[in-house]
Formats: sequence, C-alpha cells, structure tokens
Amino acid sequence: MKLRSHPRSTPLPARLLLWLLLLAPNFIAPRAAAQVPTPVILYRTEFEFAEGYRTSAELAGQNNWVAAGSGGSGILTNAFPGRGQQAYVGFSAPTAPDDYVALFRPLNFTPLQNGLPVVRFTVLMNVNDSTTGGRDSFRWSVYNTNATRLFTLDFDNETRAICYQLEAGTNFISTGYAFTTNATYRLEVILNFQRNRWSALLGDTEIVTLQPITTQNTPLTLGDIDAVYFVHNPASPGDNYMIFDGYTVTAEAIANTSPVLVPGAYDRAGPFTFSAFVEPLVPYNLEASDDLRQWRILQTYSSPDASFDFRDTTALPGDRARFYRIRLPNP
Repeated sequence: MKLRSHPRSTPLPARLLLWLLLLAPNFIAPRAAAQVPTPVILYRTEFEFAEGYRTSAELAGQNNWVAAGSGGSGILTNAFPGRGQQAYVGFSAPTAPDDYVALFRPLNFTPLQNGLPVVRFTVLMNVNDSTTGGRDSFRWSVYNTNATRLFTLDFDNETRAICYQLEAGTNFISTGYAFTTNATYRLEVILNFQRNRWSALLGDTEIVTLQPITTQNTPLTLGDIDAVYFVHNPASPGDNYMIFDGYTVTAEAIANTSPVLVPGAYDRAGPFTFSAFVEPLVPYNLEASDDLRQWRILQTYSSPDASFDFRDTTALPGDRARFYRIRLPNP
C-alpha cells in the first residue's frame, strides 16, 4: 500500500484532497482499516470474594486453579490498594524435594483452529522482597495443551534482572531490563500463533521482541499460563512472594492480512504523520520515495498491536511530493 503526502506548492484545501493516492487495487478505506478486531475473553479473574475466592484457603483448588509442585499460595486483601483481593505465590517454601510451585488455571485453547491466532495475556504483578533467607525467582511460563513448556519470562529477585527462556533453551537470556521490588507493574505478553512469535511489554516498555513460541515444532496450542515461584537455594529459601491481579487472557482474529496506511496530521513545517494498520508481531518496512522509482527504508517496525503511528521527520518543506508504502521486508 502506498500513501502520498501533499505537494508543497498546492494551496492547503487542495493538499488535503491529495493526501491519499490509490496506487494499489487492494486499498482499504480508512474507516474499515480502523476496525481493530474485538478480543474474545478466554479467561479473566480479579480474585474477588464475589467470584468465590477466599482468603482462608490456598489458591489451588479455588475456581479450578491447579498447583504443580509445592509451596505457598493464596488470596490477600487490599495488597493493591483499592483493588479488593489479589492472589499470591511464594512466601512459604516448597517441600523437599520440590524447589518450585506453579499455579495455573487450564485454558486448553487452540488458537489456529478457532481462527483467533493472536492471544494476549495481561496481569498486574508485584514482587515483594524477602525479609529473611535468600531471594528467589518468580516466573510466568506458557504451556501448550500437551503440557509442553513453550517459554518462560523470569523475574529474578536476587539480581532484579528480567530474562526469558525459550522451549529448547537451557540458559536464561537477559532482556536487558530490570525490575524494582515492591513496585506494581502491568505485564502484557502477546502471542501470534499464526507467525510463531511472541513479545512482552512491562508497562509501555517492550522487553521481549519477536521470539519464537516454539523452537521444536511443538503443536501451537495454549494449555495454561503459570505463575511460578522458584527457589534458588532450597536450604535457604526467602519469604519473598509475587502478588498478581487482573489475570486476563484474550484471543482475537487478524483483521487485515495486507498492511494499510491512513493519512494523519500535516505539519506545514514538513513532517507528515500517518497510521499503519498491520498484523501484530510482524516486521514491516516503512518506505518513502520522491519519484515512485527509488525507495528508501524509513524504519522497520513491528507492532505488538494491530496499528501504530509514524511521523516522517525527514520530510522537508522544499519537497515537491513524497510517496509512502509499507510492506514485508525482502526475504
């Protein structure tokens, strides 16, 4: 899809008419392009009393939550002020020979067969530091319906580093980012099962970009997403724990297989702004040309969402015209 900025020598009303140049037969009008797929909620809980969660019991066994391994878990009140009840994992050490406990609620979803290949997991999380003993790790692990672990995102309370481990990996790979204990974050993990790619954001920061969901051709299904407490030294476990709330898993279709550009604001000083509607977690080249013959890459971009905005600061007041297109990089 190609998009044209307006000629500099044309009066402003006429410029507005020239914002869009239809140079491809599969053009989708801006109104249709802006229709982002409506997510389907696969599972959501706030761990509230009204949902049947009780502070007097462990999380496992409540509302179909399951535990693997052994160790502490349960329900807290007002750990996140103003949000009612929250779940936690950790605090009490696993019983030997276990060195972990994983809490999960089975999802058993087949994204590709259901035509909903993009899955998003969001959660509020807070790692509370140890007051005694060592410091341990807290993880989010994704499994398929055959109970094969696909990948893990690790929050190491000893180093405060955020790392990930892929399916066939034996070591954790640093994201280059760290977290702060006793601070609340919004974590979002986006999985594109159609492209076998996942990314993760902590708040507004993308901490993992376009990693493979499976590295061994494991069936691309979604079994569960686990909250994990892993003890580094079973002889000296800490009393640290992870609080989590707003646990939500959604799935959505992909609106357009072809990327679409829609014009936005025009700055008389030069920069031109437009929106791109794309498939999530797919890298695209944004390219510009002054003559429709020679094209140059402005940016290669992969969006965790179905759209993103771009401002071309290389556009100059002296330019007669500029054309834009978005496409997959050459293989």
